[in-house]
Amino acid sequence: MKNKTKIVILTLSIVFLVICEIYLFIEMQNKSKQMIEIDLKRFEPFSQGNVLKNYETSFKIEENLPKIEAASAFYPFAANLVQNIYSKDSYSKDDLKLVSTSQAYTDIINGKADIIIATCPSDEQKLEIFNSNLNLEFKKLYLEPLAIIVNSENNTKKLMIEDIQNIYHNNNLNWNTYQLEKNNGSQTCFENIVKNNTIGDNHSELKLMPEIIDKIALDKKGVGYTFYSYYSKMHTNKNVKIIDINDKKIEDIDYPMLYEVYLIYKTDSSNENISKIVNWLDTEEGQKIIDSIK
Repeated sequence: MKNKTKIVILTLSIVFLVICEIYLFIEMQNKSKQMIEIDLKRFEPFSQGNVLKNYETSFKIEENLPKIEAASAFYPFAANLVQNIYSKDSYSKDDLKLVSTSQAYTDIINGKADIIIATCPSDEQKLEIFNSNLNLEFKKLYLEPLAIIVNSENNTKKLMIEDIQNIYHNNNLNWNTYQLEKNNGSQTCFENIVKNNTIGDNHSELKLMPEIIDKIALDKKGVGYTFYSYYSKMHTNKNVKIIDINDKKIEDIDYPMLYEVYLIYKTDSSNENISKIVNWLDTEEGQKIIDSIK
């Protein structure tokens, strides 16, 4: 009888522990989701209470709205553009989407997007474009800074580009390095500085930019990168700071890590509104709008 009681107690204890483990796992998953959740309602065109800017423009598209996909960091720019040149009555949520850079390139190749807003393609994406036999036009919009970020308690205030290369390549135990997977827009830009072939052991490759930002917020030895517009508009963290590079601040016009943001479209598209948008962006009014919403 005593043995049976012990077995029952042991079984109940194991069940209790398993339930606790499952509960903790679910809680961690929920916290992780909350950590990277971004409130896109703030950038929903024409929605009440959004943070987008309004201008009286002479150019407005009333029908046959081109479908735009924007890489994450440039979604606020795309949303501002849409709100100022698309007709409110004609606009639907399907006309603007936030996607990864790799998804944006795939979708414009497959015809799911008329326009994408992103940085330059990776080598793999260039090959995908080449194999598709499509003629894509890359219209330069503006320059976007790539920020290097560290934990706010880190005493480092500046680094040289050579320092960043050494940190990522030499397995420096004073640093834990973070980056995104290949073919993300910011990762492609970062690869212009740091190649991936000799990354050290104290290195983490993550799927989402908020993960990098929030991981570094908890890691006093953490270092990584983010597009400045992503950090300033989409997902910031008070426990992370941006450092100077080559003695230049992120706001300086000669900051050394500036990358082109493009409006990308098919040259042979049947939607004539695409070329109208491109032509309008070249006007004085269009340039002023770009400068004010970038």
